[in-house]
Amino acid sequence: MEFCVAGRLIEEEANLADRDDFNYSVLIGRNMLKKGKLAVSSAESFTAKPNCQAEEE
Repeated sequence: MEFCVAGRLIEEEANLADRDDFNYSVLIGRNMLKKGKLAVSSAESFTAKPNCQAEEE
């Protein structure tokens, strides 16, 4: 699955578990953070809107 994170499209495996009863609809794991060369601050949340352009075919 492709994820738009920090303006980057990152292709990574996704777990399709039902998360309706959880606070977040998706969790981003350490493998995806490493692949995208991302760092996070646990003190903040929802700081940016997705801004990835759709890939042209």
